[in-house]
Amino acid sequence: MIELRPGDVFLTTNSRVLNAPILFFQKLWSKDGKATYGHAGVVIDERGTTFESLWKVRSRNIYDACKGRPVFIARHVNMNPTTCKNIYNRLEKEYGGDHYPIYRLLFHIFPPASRIATNKVVCSELVAKFMLYSGIGMGYYNGVNPDDLHDFFRVAKDWKIIFEGALPTKRRSKLLRRH
Repeated sequence: MIELRPGDVFLTTNSRVLNAPILFFQKLWSKDGKATYGHAGVVIDERGTTFESLWKVRSRNIYDACKGRPVFIARHVNMNPTTCKNIYNRLEKEYGGDHYPIYRLLFHIFPPASRIATNKVVCSELVAKFMLYSGIGMGYYNGVNPDDLHDFFRVAKDWKIIFEGALPTKRRSKLLRRH
């Protein structure tokens, strides 16, 4: 079963309304012509609490939010709970409670425009900024989409894929006890 740790990064599908257009434009601009995930977030504790840019930048539980959906989880070998907490606290101060910047999705239709810096971030940019602040990222965050993260995790040497598939629908307490 899945043993989550603070600082794990996850990718999943988005709401039905947003997922299809997000995947369409990611595939259009992707180097491999593929895109599977339309949403990204960071796990901030072992229970599966996340930090995400949804309609607002907030936390929720990955098991409740993503049960039965395709999920990809990656972990950096040097991530630790203290670093995760410090970066989370920094990002919470910066973005916590902010409304989702839908206009930034329009920038992602044409990737060069998505590199324009604003004071708001979409889900994948929030994850990329978490990685950047942690010193384990791509070196930038503006314009990063979930497919960019997926491609990065597949080849980055210090990142390990922890899980890929449909997230089990069993209660999280059972998942944690079994591992």
